[in-house]
Amino acid sequence: EFVWKTSTVPARMLGLETKGHFTPGADADITVIDLTREEPILTIVSGEIVMQNGIVFGRGGTILTTEMGARRLKQDGVPHRVVQLASAEMYRR
Repeated sequence: EFVWKTSTVPARMLGLETKGHFTPGADADITVIDLTREEPILTIVSGEIVMQNGIVFGRGGTILTTEMGARRLKQDGVPHRVVQLASAEMYRR
């Protein structure tokens, strides 16, 4: 239920089809949380460990944007991915 509410539902609401689930073609990003300490202990993004026991190994990321923001991000050389809000559940209700 926790994963459903914090990952699957938000991904669907925003139309992020490759997020929020573990199926073929999904991004497979995951954060492991120590429930006793109530803190993340491991984060994996695109199959790479980017954080473990509080130490960050990753450098940067990818900004999710609409077409309106993509041009500027491209000009500035910022890694980004355009999302189509027309497919987002929050805009279809």
